[in-house]
Amino acid sequence: PWFKVVIYKLLTNHSLEVLKEEIEIFNKGLKVVGNPFCLTLESRRGNQNFGSACVAFATEQEAQRAIRGKLYILGQSLRAEKLRVIDNSKQCSKCQGFGHLEAKCSKVACQICSEAHHTSLHKCNSCLSKGKPCVHTIFKCVNCSKPYAANSQNCEI
Repeated sequence: PWFKVVIYKLLTNHSLEVLKEEIEIFNKGLKVVGNPFCLTLESRRGNQNFGSACVAFATEQEAQRAIRGKLYILGQSLRAEKLRVIDNSKQCSKCQGFGHLEAKCSKVACQICSEAHHTSLHKCNSCLSKGKPCVHTIFKCVNCSKPYAANSQNCEI
């Protein structure tokens, strides 16, 4: 198995081959295996100066060295952390979407009504119930727009 790390704040105007070379030249004792890949969506790369990429090492020790210290790439000292594999069936409690970490999520959607507020702030204007459904609730799934909560088993997404 390979030991994968994510490198943050990489300049997006350089190739992944350059990234591999820079790691091996300027970070003594580190040898990248396989091909690095971008984590930033291709559709967003053109609009961003910085992005994230994943690189793999043959040993856990190399990955730990990259994580504990900084990686020197293109004259920058960059932070790396262990790649966390995300279960695509895990639902984000912030946006109600799937396949990403809540800590990295910037969108907010109510699980009950799909509006742009945290579920805990959902309120009923009739009975003043807060953060939970009541008899007056009109459900709307943020993922499919059907009349149920975003975490309903009925949702096919």
